[in-house]
Amino acid sequence: MQAMTPDRVVVLAADDGAACVAMSQAARDMDTTITCISVDPRQEEATAEPGARGQTGAVSGDIGKHRDSNDLKARPLSEALAGTAEESVDILYLDGRDPAADLAAVFAPWRPRLSPTGVVLVHGTEATSGPTAARRFLDEISDGRACANFHHGQGLGVVLWGEKTAPKTAPTLAEFADLLTDARTRALVTGYFSAESAKLDAQREAQALAVRLNAALEDLHNARPETLPDIDKLQTIYDDFAKQVSELRDAAQASIKLLGKPVRSYLVARLARGVAKLPALSERRREKFLRSANKRDPKRAARLLSERLQGLQADLPPISLTATRFWGQDLDAVELEMVEHTQPVDIIVCVHNALDDVRACLSSIVAKTVPPYRLIIVDDGSGDETRQYLQDFALAQSATLLRNEVAGGYTRAANAGLKASDAPWAILLNSDVIVPFGWLDEMLKIGNSDARIGIVGPSSNTASWQSVPDLFLADGDWSDNPLPDGVSVDDMQRIVTRLAPRQGIDLPFLNGFAYMIRREVIDDIGIFDEEVFGAGYGEENDYCIRARDAGWKLVFAPNAYVFHAQSKSYSTERRLKLAQAADQNLQRKHDPDTKILPQVTWCRWNLAAAALRARVAVQMEDREKIARFTRTYTSKRVAFILPASQAGGGSNIVMQEASLLSDMGVDTWILNLKQNRQKFERNYRDARPTVLYFEDPREITSFLGANPLDFDAVVATAHFTVDWLPDAFENTAPRLGYYIQDFEADFYKKDDKNHAAALATYRKLDRIAGFTKTNWNADAVARVGTARPQVIGASVNLEDFRPKGRNVGSGAKIIVVAMVRFDANVKRRAPELTIRVLNRLARSYRDRVEVRIFGCNDEKRLKPLVDESIVNVGVLPPGDVAGLLRNADIFLDFSVWQAMGLSAMEAMACGCAVVVPENGGTTDFCRHEKNALVIDTGDEETCYAAAARLVEDATLRSELSRNATTDICAFTQERAAMRMVEALFEEPA
Repeated sequence: MQAMTPDRVVVLAADDGAACVAMSQAARDMDTTITCISVDPRQEEATAEPGARGQTGAVSGDIGKHRDSNDLKARPLSEALAGTAEESVDILYLDGRDPAADLAAVFAPWRPRLSPTGVVLVHGTEATSGPTAARRFLDEISDGRACANFHHGQGLGVVLWGEKTAPKTAPTLAEFADLLTDARTRALVTGYFSAESAKLDAQREAQALAVRLNAALEDLHNARPETLPDIDKLQTIYDDFAKQVSELRDAAQASIKLLGKPVRSYLVARLARGVAKLPALSERRREKFLRSANKRDPKRAARLLSERLQGLQADLPPISLTATRFWGQDLDAVELEMVEHTQPVDIIVCVHNALDDVRACLSSIVAKTVPPYRLIIVDDGSGDETRQYLQDFALAQSATLLRNEVAGGYTRAANAGLKASDAPWAILLNSDVIVPFGWLDEMLKIGNSDARIGIVGPSSNTASWQSVPDLFLADGDWSDNPLPDGVSVDDMQRIVTRLAPRQGIDLPFLNGFAYMIRREVIDDIGIFDEEVFGAGYGEENDYCIRARDAGWKLVFAPNAYVFHAQSKSYSTERRLKLAQAADQNLQRKHDPDTKILPQVTWCRWNLAAAALRARVAVQMEDREKIARFTRTYTSKRVAFILPASQAGGGSNIVMQEASLLSDMGVDTWILNLKQNRQKFERNYRDARPTVLYFEDPREITSFLGANPLDFDAVVATAHFTVDWLPDAFENTAPRLGYYIQDFEADFYKKDDKNHAAALATYRKLDRIAGFTKTNWNADAVARVGTARPQVIGASVNLEDFRPKGRNVGSGAKIIVVAMVRFDANVKRRAPELTIRVLNRLARSYRDRVEVRIFGCNDEKRLKPLVDESIVNVGVLPPGDVAGLLRNADIFLDFSVWQAMGLSAMEAMACGCAVVVPENGGTTDFCRHEKNALVIDTGDEETCYAAAARLVEDATLRSELSRNATTDICAFTQERAAMRMVEALFEEPA
């Protein structure tokens, strides 16, 4: 691949698509784009049966994972041949697992399509089992052409087919062939590629490994220290990681012996990149291994790689319960990928008249549900019209239809469906629901993430505690949350999928309108209680209690949305009577004080569910505003001057808001310096704005002065970048903006020249549109004698920062978190005062509180100051900060001032009770004793008293946490980003 730099590759692979993925990865490593066509040679129009797939399922599945690396397509044979010109294919790959006759027949139509520099690859030439068709085929087509057979794995034959191929490629091919004649070398390379294959398999198992790890952590949390029967689970996972490090180290040491061969540099680079993907590496170590991969000198690269692997292994301490920190381990930090399910599922719909609802329900299931599934319909004594419709529908859709001639009630009908079910999951759906595309896969994603999850329920418009965005109406009744005009069920699915916790939400009661039950639960506790709840209503609450008592977990999957129309099967009056009777029966069967009331309170005040509802409410409120904004500004081109390398508070805000603007149609650009490129791109891999890099600030100024890209607006994001804005423009001048994220003059002492420079930039607001986050910051700028900047509003990343939905630990201690950071000039974060208060808190409440700090890696500086019981987790990337805050109860910020207070906002979004300084912008989103404690942080005794008050007063702590979680959802980044653009382009008064 490196020698040829092909334009077109054709992969003839009928089975698993691994070759297509390999070509994709090779193209990505070469930093080029190829057209890689995966073809099923057995799929010809003449032999295809009716309904045959247009492309191979397994191949297309792997293709989906690598679309970002090249123009990867899967096509049937006839289509691929028709769309491929003669002499256009540079690499043709054949799967040697097919019989020899088939190989020759499949190859024949592709011969004229091979280019003058074409190469033929034949896989399976060294297979030790089955026919040796690939080797015979290789011998036949290589007659008179340069050829080599690589003796590794199942073998790979290479034939230099085109007449122009040999002069260009034969030397490289000869070197590789010579390299592999040595048995020891061949063994190493074979082992290397075997390891690469194992790595691909390991990536597929990564999600399962994460689930195992978190299951082990949960078991450890729930076990007593003296009896830890499941400690071996965590030990095994840890040992697997240590073993990987050891094997990689040995491979690196062995690889040094192959220096000077052309394969060496490539293998070392790939090995180093593989190491960088290992779990549990710090960012600093990850960067080092990536640097090893980029070394041009293979000898030096191999030596560095070996040394760094040795160092990594030396740093791995023996694991033990006392040495293990669980501060960052919560289930919500684990990403779950939604993939189309492959296991069978039984969907059970119980019907009693209400034909219009039934039609809509069954039609949506058929149209929006991805197979495999079996539809089981239970007709509970419906009238003739509904009966006939169900018979016709079941016949047309191959559904299983059960019929009760006399209506026996929902519970009996549901049990009949459950008895007929034999799939790993059975889903009971009311006949008055409408499902969107993806609903089933999203529910299964949650259910299959943990083997102890027994029952799963989705979000809905009206489903008691699972309702979004509102729980109750003004009169206290359950809200029905009708969909606004222009919002479909599929729209709601997209909204909740983006906003929901990754692993769902633990709820002790789940509504029965869409009730997914694991087969093992039915085998364990049986089906619904017909004797007590035969008429319907209450049977699912009873089942929830029985499942909990048997040790099963119940999880609300808000990432799935199912619309509930409130069926006409029962009148409102009859429904109320049935519900009241069911509540009485439930309380007679189960002790309300232990099995019902505490769990109802949990459902009502669950932070993760409340945060989700608030987030959905904001999205619904803003949908028309966003649509208008997009229509107005979709053609605008805006550049941000952001000379950043590391991911940090201010840079994160700019990048996140610029990305959101890009999503809303604004063409956003980032202007950065070349010296920052490597770190910037590593920290912002998923950046959506286009990034341009310049040698120095003068080049940026010159570029903007010419304005060759016709920017409509240019925004400075720090005080020194204001001076990079041109004084004049050669062509159309863009609007100029200054994003003032803090009162930067006070970052420096008054005799520092930077203090005066920052003040000077504020005085340029007569010709530059200034905007800032908070009223405090706007007032601080205005006081220096300039125009008051517009306030676009405080904002926080609500997608990453949110309360945890699933519980890992028992939460025996109150977790207190604070940032400790030593600023270079003015110590506005008050690190010494913060440490003194934390030390006092840790010593006063040693048995009740655990204190954790972050933001500083300087252990030498911290160790003499910090109490030994305080845990320092150092400088964390944003994802780990979210995990830290999600597992905390209290967040303390004793800064001298905070222009906005981003960390406090992130803590509030994660469900913490917070203490913030009254001096600064926090008062824009904090209300004292409502959603935070807002105090004079200049007084140390006041700081300690506020912290101690939150530790002592659980009621206050819970109230602040609940209010903070919902209040902070109004401060979205979308709102701030839209106000910013409006401030840039509004006409002067």
